[in-house]
Amino acid sequence: MPVERIYGKEEQSYMRQLLNDSAQQENCRKVYRMKQHVFLNFCNLLKSKGLLHDTRSISVEEQVAMFLLIVGQNQRYGVTQDRLRRCAWTVSTYFNQVLNAVISLGDDLWVKLESSTPSRIQNDPLMFPYFKDCVGAIDGTYVKATIWGQETARFRNRKGDLSQNVLAACNFDMEFTYVLSGWEGSAADARVLRDALSRTHNLRIPSGKYYLADAGYPNRPQFLVPYKGVRYHLQDYDRSSTRNAKEMFNHRHSKLRNVIERTFGVVKNRFAILKGKKDRDDVANEFSDGESSDSDEDSSDFDADEEGLFQGNTQMSLEDIKRMADNMRDTIANSMWRET
Repeated sequence: MPVERIYGKEEQSYMRQLLNDSAQQENCRKVYRMKQHVFLNFCNLLKSKGLLHDTRSISVEEQVAMFLLIVGQNQRYGVTQDRLRRCAWTVSTYFNQVLNAVISLGDDLWVKLESSTPSRIQNDPLMFPYFKDCVGAIDGTYVKATIWGQETARFRNRKGDLSQNVLAACNFDMEFTYVLSGWEGSAADARVLRDALSRTHNLRIPSGKYYLADAGYPNRPQFLVPYKGVRYHLQDYDRSSTRNAKEMFNHRHSKLRNVIERTFGVVKNRFAILKGKKDRDDVANEFSDGESSDSDEDSSDFDADEEGLFQGNTQMSLEDIKRMADNMRDTIANSMWRET
């Protein structure tokens, strides 16, 4: 093991200035992807949970700075070594320690779903009461992966890139309520969803509630998807109004479900390692009312295993479950069309 120099005045001075000098506020946000008070709160949380500790050679703040520089800027260890004047062993060791600490925080950081109607829906007459039981949106996104050997074929997604297919759910405040990573990029969205529902720490939906999902998922009472073969994406409605109940449903569904794409966009712009390329200083172009870079895949074909998604703990047949979800969607669509 290399001998690391003791944490000295030079490092103390750098971290103190970075985190306490108001003139460094913007630099801290750009380089380490957090404002000063957020950075300090994050470090204090890791300390209070007993996940990280100061050592003779390095403080918790510098450990976290190494980690954030790598994930925020997608920097190689060598660049981090040069910036913080640390050896490769130190950077590698503390990066992995902070990574494991962050993973351990998962249960504390997930936002719990509320049973009440979200204010985003409650306060919008175009959405309420039609989507009053909706708690958020789900979708999959590709996250770049580095794979070698025979595994590469499984991790190559439909765009030809090596990636994971990561499933996530969020509420309308752009807060993640569930994330499942690790599936290869070639995995179908419905297959990943099935795994998310069947795990011990699974994706849970309160009784009578549902998430909005895109056409890559089957329409079910817990996951409401748009009508297929009908205009859907927001840009499709730029210069023309809705012409029938199905189009109106799809348009409003798209406006609400767009929250998950915007959330992916914000996170990927904040932490460049998720995109597999360097971030830009200007993050003003975070995804907004358009589509994210992860295009939807309209998958109408599911194999028998995936079609069994929702049959587990019910005596209803699959056809009855599908009929229930379709009737639920039709009721919402016809209601909003009549009341327009």
